[in-house]
Amino acid sequence: MVHHAMPGPRAGLIGLLSGLLFFAACDAAGPTPAPIGGEGRDLIVSPTFDYATSHAVSLALSEADGRRPVRYDLYRIGADGERHHLGATMPGADGTARVELSLPAYTDRLLVRRTADGTSVEDAVRVQGAQVAHTFDALSMSTAACSADTYYATNNNGQLIAIDAASMAATPLVSLPYNSDASAMDPIRGRLYFIESSRSARMGYYDFNQASFVALGSFSQNMEPRLAYNPRDGYLYTGNRRQIRRIDPATAQVVATIAVTGGTSFNGGDFAFAPDGTLYMSGSRKLIRVDVSGNQAVATTITADLPFSVTSLTSGSDGMLFAANNGGDFYRIDRTTGDAALLGKLGVRVNDLSYQPCADNLDFSADVDGDNVPDALDDFPSDPDRAFRRYFPSASQWGSLAFEDLWPGVGDYDFNDLVVGYRAVEVTNAASQVVDLTIQTQVQAVGAGYVNGLGFAFPFEAADIAAVDYGAHDAATIAASVTRAANGLEAGHTEAVLIAFDNAKGVVPGATGFVNTEPGAAVLSGETLVQTLRFTTPRNGSVLGQAPFNPFLFRRDLRGQEVHLPGQQPTALAMPGLFATIDDVDNNYRTADGLPWGLHLAEGFHHPLEAEAITDAYPLFAPWAQSAGGEYPEWYMPENANTRGVFAMP
Repeated sequence: MVHHAMPGPRAGLIGLLSGLLFFAACDAAGPTPAPIGGEGRDLIVSPTFDYATSHAVSLALSEADGRRPVRYDLYRIGADGERHHLGATMPGADGTARVELSLPAYTDRLLVRRTADGTSVEDAVRVQGAQVAHTFDALSMSTAACSADTYYATNNNGQLIAIDAASMAATPLVSLPYNSDASAMDPIRGRLYFIESSRSARMGYYDFNQASFVALGSFSQNMEPRLAYNPRDGYLYTGNRRQIRRIDPATAQVVATIAVTGGTSFNGGDFAFAPDGTLYMSGSRKLIRVDVSGNQAVATTITADLPFSVTSLTSGSDGMLFAANNGGDFYRIDRTTGDAALLGKLGVRVNDLSYQPCADNLDFSADVDGDNVPDALDDFPSDPDRAFRRYFPSASQWGSLAFEDLWPGVGDYDFNDLVVGYRAVEVTNAASQVVDLTIQTQVQAVGAGYVNGLGFAFPFEAADIAAVDYGAHDAATIAASVTRAANGLEAGHTEAVLIAFDNAKGVVPGATGFVNTEPGAAVLSGETLVQTLRFTTPRNGSVLGQAPFNPFLFRRDLRGQEVHLPGQQPTALAMPGLFATIDDVDNNYRTADGLPWGLHLAEGFHHPLEAEAITDAYPLFAPWAQSAGGEYPEWYMPENANTRGVFAMP
């Protein structure tokens, strides 16, 4: 590697630093990096190209007849043809819903599901330019007729079965992607959640509206063969007689643990919520009511003398409970007295039950929290300050951040010194103002000798944040070297700066040397870090900027050495002595030839192997960059990779 000589009094410092940079980021025994570009060809890019793989879109949705309340669920169609949920919103006081989106550059259409009065329709919305508007036809709503609730059974043979309680007909519908002892229905959105009955405990849901499966990841706790959905608060619940775990269905992460007192021991069984939000547990021959208050619950046994051993339990819209055993005996149970009546034999194996109430039996006017968003449309029906979630890049995908860490000197351009998956989640109120902003990160590769961390700088002030919630991880552990202000952000800034972690290997269990960068190496999975910024007052989404905001790599032992995406600004803690030196002569995180030190990928990314230049790992990268993004916007898709030059993440 060749460095430019530096004039002036800083030359000694910069020369020493550049030498240290070279040796730390590369294996000392490895080859000297060739110039970027296959077969040693230099790549020259427009000095103004920002390497963006996504673009901002302002979306406006309205009703031809002014109908309210209406919920809009937004979906993007990926390059693989799959749909990805971007979140939900509803019209404001002027009858229009306005949403700021960040979409992969190749996106040419969205799907919007419109839900009102228990019925849903979908419209395709063409994406052309930065401003997109769509008005729903007043005649486009349809009414789905029904006469009775429908029950669903899952089992550890991987079956999803529809049950007609009147005729006892059991009809197999689809094969689940994995066997399941635990399932629960979100009756409003038509999603059947399930957890795999194995140690991996993968969690996902079947979307009845789309006839498709969506994977959410592995459940973060030991799997229990019990699962229930509470439409009153929008959370899933699992656990046992001693503790109940509340799960965010969007992330498959436990958000609260509830201690249970009272009751008696039992085996097996299930959970079920009645329409009024009361939780019931079953197990052995017992039926138990559980009264939950905050993070405490009291269990009261209704009966210990059911005529069968309950393995699955659900409710009906009439307030009665329905249960089955593994053999398929189907019972109706009075939840007040525990009296049980056998309705019939299903003739199929049943490991869990759920139900979908007939739309005529759903109350679409109830608004428990009084925020003017009906419970049936509200992601947080018991919280008046929160109503909807929005996701970047989507609820089911990670975006990717990939860095070279030798700035201001160039490196080998394999962009694997630090690779991090990220997801941003905005929680909005009924007025579509942002209340919380959650940043989820997961280290996917570490190919550097330095101990590097990751931070995010935001386009709003630190004083706008009341507190940072670090979730299940202790901030003092994952960012021990960082000085934090009272609200949990990094101290020393006027703008809000969040440090996700200060040691990439420290949040990858089992990491010793390089992580996921060498051929044939075992895949290591980073911990999922969940950090939530809570605003002092709700903010309009248009002033918050677009994910991933301004992410940067920094050295743990030299905090001021920051590596940002091209064209982004350093933070107040960056070292001015490094600006406009060595290969970043204009201090814009680009070389004189327009090459970056950081990349943002709007979706998942199979990063290059160690010392494999990105132009070799992805042959379309060079023509994409040289066209300033005008050609090959899907250059980073797996099908466009040189499979021998990338590390394929699962």
